[in-house]
Amino acid sequence: MRALTIIFALFTSHLPVLALERKATHHIAVTPHVLTLTALEYRSPTQPSSAYLSKRHNSIASVSDISRQDGLDPLAFSEQDLLTLGGRVYMTNVTLGGLDYTLVIDTGSSDTWIASSSYQCLSRLSQAFLSQSTCGFSTLYSPESSPTYTERIKDGFEVHYTDGEFLSGDLGQEDLILGGLRLTQIIGVAERGFWLGDGLSSGLMGLAYSGLANGVGSGGLDYTSVIFSLFNSNSIPPVFSLALSRPTRANPTTGGLLAFGGVPNIAHDDDWASVPITPRVEGAFAFYSVPVDGFVVYTLDSTSDSGPRRARARAPKRRRLAFTNTTATTMEDGGEGGARASSAPIQMTIDSGATNMYLPTPTADLIASLFAPRAAFNPSTGLYSVPCTAVPPRVGVVIAGQTFFVNPVDLVVQIGVEIVGTAKGKGKAKGKGKTQGLCVLAVQRQEDGDAVLGDAWLKNVVAVFDVGDNEMRFASREYY
Repeated sequence: MRALTIIFALFTSHLPVLALERKATHHIAVTPHVLTLTALEYRSPTQPSSAYLSKRHNSIASVSDISRQDGLDPLAFSEQDLLTLGGRVYMTNVTLGGLDYTLVIDTGSSDTWIASSSYQCLSRLSQAFLSQSTCGFSTLYSPESSPTYTERIKDGFEVHYTDGEFLSGDLGQEDLILGGLRLTQIIGVAERGFWLGDGLSSGLMGLAYSGLANGVGSGGLDYTSVIFSLFNSNSIPPVFSLALSRPTRANPTTGGLLAFGGVPNIAHDDDWASVPITPRVEGAFAFYSVPVDGFVVYTLDSTSDSGPRRARARAPKRRRLAFTNTTATTMEDGGEGGARASSAPIQMTIDSGATNMYLPTPTADLIASLFAPRAAFNPSTGLYSVPCTAVPPRVGVVIAGQTFFVNPVDLVVQIGVEIVGTAKGKGKAKGKGKTQGLCVLAVQRQEDGDAVLGDAWLKNVVAVFDVGDNEMRFASREYY
């Protein structure tokens, strides 16, 4: 018999809103405009081409107020640096100027850019010339050879990152084909810089709102992000959807599907949750931030049908929790096996460019403590580590009153091995030891940045981004 302990629940104090948000969802049609995603695994503390993904602009309310007074763009301030250790990068094939290139997808940024055939790799510190291969781009793009490229602003593209990476180049106009749909788009053409590339991708395609695009609102070339250009150029519903997939032994690079105008033809639960997208400042949308009611966590024993080795089995039965009205975070003893915490609802960003879920520190610490053995926090890396054989708790995210659970296999990321055991003995006697996998949790502390629901959670849902109605919808697909 399984011993269940309900450990953590966080729900909104505005219960009437929940009833409104769980209204009947608009019909979401299956669309033929689908891109297949490829996933690259990496097991290094160095970011691959997702470096761009992990340094996302993060506007702050107080800064926005000041910038409005000064007549500046309220969304063009500050950066957030998220360390991604382990995990996967999602990329897809895109046609630019009649040729195919592989671009990383990112719902947390607005620009679409690609490295030029004349790209010069520079030293991060001295800016001395390095070999082109050092920056790790794949097939390079030649604007001179493209019959459909038009330069718009010479040296108009420039991005900098907090760890010293940087790119600069031109802004130009190019024809793109995405999932059979044609559009004309302003793109950045990177001519020089320092980059920690992955050897497979040539650039990045940003799917966020247009407000974060390079140069927008700062006297440069105002333009829409690729997703809005696509909908303006084609007669399809203004929605796109993302169904990320976890790898399998048979297909370790499977990444999932990106669909335009509807959802891909895949299995998922019929019960959709719908919530509004929250603007960063009044009337100004940037990221896909949504209100999250809370979290549900409970412990599982080692023989659970939801343990790491039986992750695709039938979902376990669970005890539903009553709503609680709370406005401040509290911690209390929850009895044998853990604690209970409650708080007001929080805003979380849906971001395919983040491997992990970044949660408030009390929440992340609580989840880490319920692994068996418990995960240990490393202040030097800011990450929780745990043996890969540890038994995880059951973790769910509550949106619009509906709980979306995370498959246990998505809660940890393997990054290496460690030696365990002792080496005691006399004379010729030798100690015995063995190796076991080293993992980090896919749940990490939010610290001073945004709360984020990254790939660890997105692999368990179909996420619909409705930029026409400025809302998001989610359906569960934890087991597949």
